[in-house]
Amino acid sequence: MCCHGCQAVAQAILDAGHGDFYERRTARPLARAEPVPGSVFPATAYDNPDVQAKFVDSNDEGTCRVSLVVDGITCSACAWLIEHRLRETPGVVDAYVNYNTHRAELAWHPEQVRLSEILQRIRTIGYRALPFDPAIHQDIARRENRAFLLRIGVTGALGMQLMMIATAMYFGDGHGMDAGHRELFRWLSLFLAIPIVAYCAMPFFHGALRDLGNRTLGMDVPVSLGLGIAFGGSVWATWTGSGSVYYESVAMFVFLLLGARYLESRARHRSIATIEAMSLSMPDLAERRNDRGDWDPVLASELVTGDIVRVQPGCAFPADGTVSEGATAANESLLTGESTPIEKTSGSAVLAGSTNIDQPVLIQVSRSHGNSTVSQIIRLTDRAQAYKPRFALLADRAAAWFIGGVLLLAAGAGIYWYTRGDPEWLAVVVSILVITCPCALSLATPAALTAAVNTLAGRSVVPVSGTALESLPRIDTMMLDKTGTLTEGRLSVGEIVRHSDATEEEILRIAASLNQSSGHPVARAIRERWDQPVLPVSEGHHEAGGVSGVVAGTRYYIGNATYIRNRTRNSPEAPGARTCAWLTTRGRIVARMDLRDRVRPDARTMLESLREAGIQVRLCSGDHSEAVRALARQLGIADWQGGMTPGDKLEVLRTLQEQGRVVAAVGDGSNDAPFLSAADVSIAMAGGADLARVNADMVLISDALDAIPEALRIGRRTKSIIRQNITWAIGYNLLALPAAAMGAVPPWAAALGMSASSLIVVANALRLHLETPSEARLPQPTLATVPG
Repeated sequence: MCCHGCQAVAQAILDAGHGDFYERRTARPLARAEPVPGSVFPATAYDNPDVQAKFVDSNDEGTCRVSLVVDGITCSACAWLIEHRLRETPGVVDAYVNYNTHRAELAWHPEQVRLSEILQRIRTIGYRALPFDPAIHQDIARRENRAFLLRIGVTGALGMQLMMIATAMYFGDGHGMDAGHRELFRWLSLFLAIPIVAYCAMPFFHGALRDLGNRTLGMDVPVSLGLGIAFGGSVWATWTGSGSVYYESVAMFVFLLLGARYLESRARHRSIATIEAMSLSMPDLAERRNDRGDWDPVLASELVTGDIVRVQPGCAFPADGTVSEGATAANESLLTGESTPIEKTSGSAVLAGSTNIDQPVLIQVSRSHGNSTVSQIIRLTDRAQAYKPRFALLADRAAAWFIGGVLLLAAGAGIYWYTRGDPEWLAVVVSILVITCPCALSLATPAALTAAVNTLAGRSVVPVSGTALESLPRIDTMMLDKTGTLTEGRLSVGEIVRHSDATEEEILRIAASLNQSSGHPVARAIRERWDQPVLPVSEGHHEAGGVSGVVAGTRYYIGNATYIRNRTRNSPEAPGARTCAWLTTRGRIVARMDLRDRVRPDARTMLESLREAGIQVRLCSGDHSEAVRALARQLGIADWQGGMTPGDKLEVLRTLQEQGRVVAAVGDGSNDAPFLSAADVSIAMAGGADLARVNADMVLISDALDAIPEALRIGRRTKSIIRQNITWAIGYNLLALPAAAMGAVPPWAAALGMSASSLIVVANALRLHLETPSEARLPQPTLATVPG
């Protein structure tokens, strides 16, 4: 039995007379569909296509991409080393390692190198990598935390005894302690310090040996040298009976360093909590309907497009899909940030990971488990987190040189104080080796970017590109599309003006019949208004701006004013700024249907927030000028243009950039692709193109416009925090190193300073998580509609 709980359950089964359960059981219960643990299967198991299907993505260029969780990373030099070695591997296209998340993003050509060979290469340099699975990642984190706590506990317990002995020896020197007692206390201190050095400090020594074996200088090298010199010098002083001992200092800075790494580890996991929560929201099992109409429990990873799945109340949806039977409400707060349950009826879309609240429903899977919205968000966020700004890359390269300089400084200072006859020369060397903290400089930017990416993901914004966070603080102009951005992009039929004796029902039936196979937004609006059976159409012909066909022996034309003028003798004119569809036949107008598009409820609030932030707003739309003018007037936008092609928008954007402006573009991600790709920062609405194909730097998951000023605010706060981190890291080392070289910093204070330096950088970055959303998200203006 693994625990007393299992023993109690098994005993209860036996006591109830159900012991034959274990004899009659034909299979074990279905377990979590996780990548095969490396401790059970050899690395070659990951070359199996069926195994890879669960965590490897491939593209049309013949490359594969995988996210790995790497065990054993202790500092930014470790991340740099893994990246460097992987990029040297033939067949590896790219590799990024994020120190904050201990995740590696890897792309490779499978015909040139196998995944098992890549994993083995990581293992040969002293690390262990597995395909990322949130459960595995959390298990590694739990084991890491337990090991830290055990080592901290042992160090603390023995360190307290060493401190008491050191205090007794300190006061004994002034009160005539005899040599025998002093020697006894020294040997007792040695035996108490041995477990601290041999067990508790072992991660530092392992890391240093691994770094030296790979010909790199990581943070563990000076730490291990400091520990080794302090302990070795103390042993020599104990053996010879002369000189100072530093056992209590060794215990103290092992305790402080372990405590700092433990807190840093907890902070790292806190910074990626949002994305891990999304990963863990995906259910393991699903009830799929088989060919006989029965329900079979299957792994959620086995679901494919078209499967019918039953989801009970309180359970999470296992895949993206649409409700095929039943009605309920869903909680999508983890994905969209909106805590209010959303009604789901037949035909409504549901997202994997969201929770079914009210009633059991049947859904038809539209995307497989691995291609769900949640999976895409996680992949896109991983890609953004893997990005390293130029300064971060420079800091990583400088860290090894910095450590080399510190080693030379420590040697020089030690020789200087030794030749002057100072008995504390050893303490000076130890302090210099321990007090340095290049990790603070290497962590300054990545820690802030990781916190920012995860904060944005928790507020319905997914950064697809890491460069977006660099450019966001510099934005001074924002170009907005109209349809699908400021408006909901969902046309509806409003007033129907009859120009003949035909009834409204007859007009709608004919119009819906003509548009029954069209995917145009106007056609969808007409079909939504007429949800009854349609008539057969012959000789149908679709053209730009309209449709024609024969219905009940009569040819009809339906479309915009330009289409009707070009195809018939009529010359319809839309009143005011309205968008209309005209139905004509035999040279006469049958009816005019006015089409409307609702303004998004938070559009005005978003625009006010942008103006307060000093952002110039421009409205650029392909819709006709009168409709754009009406919307601009309603929302108070002074700079607007209508009737623009994608090329026109691109030309305006490039003109602004030539004027020195930094431009963000917001669109629906379909016909706005050229305009989005050329912007300094591009933001796509979730209702536009598919997340996996959208050509944008950021995606709004919930289509909430108030997330745009929130993203700008977080971007500016991130820039400020990065500056603060860099200033602190550089300032700390400039002050600490000279002070230690002058002998002004004892070893225990050096350990405290080194630990505090990294913790301050990480804690400062985590302030992004603690900030509440700006007031821009709170007001909700009343709904309004505008023509077109």
